[in-house]
Amino acid sequence: MDRRKGRPFLSVCPSTEASDSRGKKAQRQCKVCAVRGKAAGQTPAERKNKRKLTTTWCRECKVGLCLDGFEIYHTKLDYINN
Repeated sequence: MDRRKGRPFLSVCPSTEASDSRGKKAQRQCKVCAVRGKAAGQTPAERKNKRKLTTTWCRECKVGLCLDGFEIYHTKLDYINN
């Protein structure tokens, strides 16, 4: 499926056993933020300190996305450099 077509919806990440046992919301790393940091030549330590964890994801694409990343991921052909 092309990530720029269809009707994607932003929704809350599904709970996992680990998140439920600690009483916290499930989180995922934003795909757009992570890939952009890697493309910018950041070291793994720099990326870890600046990574963006989010409690939202696209349930169609099955990737974690923050609010800004959601729009970029589903509208830009090259979401890494734009």
